Parts: sequence; C-alpha cells; structure tokens
Amino acid sequence: MDVKSGYPEGGIPTQPQTQPMEMPAAQQLPYSHYPQQQSYPPQQQSYLPQQQVVTTQPAVPLHTTVIVSNSSDAADRAIMLSIMNLIFCFPLFGAIALIFAILAKSDFNNGRVQEGLNMVRIANIINIVGVILVTLVIIIVIAVLVSA
Repeated sequence: MDVKSGYPEGGIPTQPQTQPMEMPAAQQLPYSHYPQQQSYPPQQQSYLPQQQVVTTQPAVPLHTTVIVSNSSDAADRAIMLSIMNLIFCFPLFGAIALIFAILAKSDFNNGRVQEGLNMVRIANIINIVGVILVTLVIIIVIAVLVSA
C-alpha cells in the first residue's frame, strides 16, 4: 500500500473491494435468548351505549365585521399622478387635475366618500387626457422633423 495516497500499489482500484461483515460469536444470539415481550391485557367488551357529543354552530352570527375601504388612498394616488402630469406632461391639465384631486382628499377627510370618488374619477380622466395629448404632440413633432 502506498503511504502517501492510501491506495494499494498500482493506483486507484477500479472496483470497490467489499468484505462481508461478520458479527463475533459472542454477539450472535438465537431468537430464544431474547426476553419475552408482555402482551396487552384483553379488552373488556362494554354493553353500555356509547355517548356521542354533537356540537352545532348558531345560525345567527355573534358579531358583525365591518370592512372599511380606505378610499383616501385613491385621492393620494390621484394627487401624485396630477403632480407628475403637471411637471412632465401638460401643465394646464396637471394643474386642473391637481385641484380636483385635492378636493377629493378634502371630501374623504370630511366623510363624503361618494363625492370624493367622483372627484378622483374626474382628476384621473383629466390626467389621462393630458398624457394622451402630450404623447400625440410628441409623435406629430417627431413625424414633422423626420419628414422635413
């Protein structure tokens, strides 16, 4: 055996060499030497009827859950879109949409949710019109410059 590599002389073996593992004679015991296991005691048969517990839920709910929608977030998003429209797109449409978005935020703060939703809808429509107009203007300017 080569001391450096730990392999037998001649290199790495191609087939693993296995030897069967045998237990010493002292550890090999026949089955009769194992201790006897105790069995479970026999169960007695019950002649009494078994009781079954049935639970039911009440038909009427015990409490009512109210889900409150935070519509004020819609106004905040409309304000942000209006500011972006004011700075980057069409300032006139951005300013008008910003006014409607601020009015919507005020309506939400005062508890007038339906009026606030209407104002948000108007602000979003004005913002979309402003973005579309700027996009059309840019496309027309590019077309005129390319054709000239």
